[in-house]
Amino acid sequence: MFSDIQTKADMLEKIAAAIKSTLINVDETQMYNIMHSHYETLNLINKEGVWVSPKFTDRADTLLPRDMTYEKVCLFIDEMIALAKKNDYLMHFIKTCSKEKFSVIEEKFKEEGKQVLPDVVGYTIMLQNLTKECADDYKVLEELYNCFKKLRDELGAFKELPLFHKIKLISVELPMKTYFKFHKTGVIPPKSGGNAVAINILEATWTDYKTGFKDNAKTGWILAKNKCGSQKYDARTGAGPSGWSEDGKMIERVYPFPTEWASLYQTWNMCFVTRFQDFLYVIPKLLIPQVSDYYEKPHNYIYNRAIALYIYLNFASFDYVEKKKSGEKVINWHDRKLSLLFGESNAAMAKIYESKVQKATK
Repeated sequence: MFSDIQTKADMLEKIAAAIKSTLINVDETQMYNIMHSHYETLNLINKEGVWVSPKFTDRADTLLPRDMTYEKVCLFIDEMIALAKKNDYLMHFIKTCSKEKFSVIEEKFKEEGKQVLPDVVGYTIMLQNLTKECADDYKVLEELYNCFKKLRDELGAFKELPLFHKIKLISVELPMKTYFKFHKTGVIPPKSGGNAVAINILEATWTDYKTGFKDNAKTGWILAKNKCGSQKYDARTGAGPSGWSEDGKMIERVYPFPTEWASLYQTWNMCFVTRFQDFLYVIPKLLIPQVSDYYEKPHNYIYNRAIALYIYLNFASFDYVEKKKSGEKVINWHDRKLSLLFGESNAAMAKIYESKVQKATK
């Protein structure tokens, strides 16, 4: 799947073509059903096929479109690929591994691609639509928060989760409450956000370090050190106080060299999630356009990323409990070689980013 590609652009196009090849016989009704099933996993559509909240019912046509033809799905994939190409740090990794052979992934693609990838694509479209609605209207996000909390309590989902997953869910859910406070009061403290995001990064960084992915851990450390949130704007790096987006919908986090920081975060977290056996369902939280289209407005990146991560973590929680009860196996596409090479590339890019910050702040 990857080994015969000579250039970085070719590699991304090859990946896109491989995914599209599994979708040729998936029509709009089948794609609708796939997305519907993922909303059911999230418990946002009940067993009777009804949305659990009027806020979701009112947005049903946007959240769950019936017209996702093969052509429209391909355009969606193309959009994600085009956005990925804008990330210079990611392109460095693509270039360095363009002639590598990832045997685990290639074999899994041959064995399971036609079954797994259409489901992943449907999940990704669902995640894009839900994340966008939550980012556009915080009241939708708040309703989602309330629904998830209630449903997890009713199902006893939280206590069934592995420890790391519990910690991650708590560390992401707490900032949601802070977001709601900001929206309701209209006040965002200029220094807010820096520590919360840094802690979130360090959780994954420590896990990387303990499990032998030290290059990616180095990248996480550099990201965590370069915090957002300050009292004043720094003209040297572009870092500045937290605040509102121009349209008043999103909470801005302003990092040193914000576009580069977001790009480095993207590649660092992509590498981190490839360590999971079902990373195909984890990585979309970074690839969906609502998150990855940050180049013109990098200050909005963390807000969009937090929403997508929050949705994913709840999806993973409910899915984990569901599979545990049914005995269904989790897919396993993890290729350690991919994760290690990705980490090496990230460490090199992190040095470039850190050097740029240091040079600017001398």
